[in-house]
Amino acid sequence: MLTVAAASAGGGHTLLVTEDGEVVSLGRNHSGQCGHGAGAGLWVTAPRLVQGLLQHVFAVAASAGGYHSLVQTDKGRVFSFGWGDLGALGHDSQQNEHLPREIAALSHRRVSHLAAGLHHSVFVCSDVTLACGNTDWGHCGAGEDAPDSLLVPTAVVAQPDVRFVRATAGFYSTALLGQD
Repeated sequence: MLTVAAASAGGGHTLLVTEDGEVVSLGRNHSGQCGHGAGAGLWVTAPRLVQGLLQHVFAVAASAGGYHSLVQTDKGRVFSFGWGDLGALGHDSQQNEHLPREIAALSHRRVSHLAAGLHHSVFVCSDVTLACGNTDWGHCGAGEDAPDSLLVPTAVVAQPDVRFVRATAGFYSTALLGQD
């Protein structure tokens, strides 16, 4: 039996983080958002351990987006998998990932909180908050002159005296909790 420490429900899939630092997923898997490899099928009908690199780390948090997944480790590393279109995975491409892949652009940062939306992702670090993915509705906080998609995590434009500590992402929105 699994002892679940954290859970996140996305657009059609669910991620569970166990007390042992493992990640289990189930649900719709059409873009690899359940993290079981390219041959896993469109539906994962029972909880299954996420495959790949996550088997060698201790997960502490996960966020299920519309069609992608994010996982944070105890060392602040971040892995993403699922639908890569519009850059939500942060890998400087729009390719789907069917297994967890570490976001290289975040490797020199310690992420303290993360959130996955429909087509975007948000990462709170000690010195900056970053976002990637679709920018059409401003939910990446990249300003009015941002390109249509941010393929790598990019700094959120904010007032200089505000430090963000938490994030949550909806389908077309992001909310950040700040600290003076």
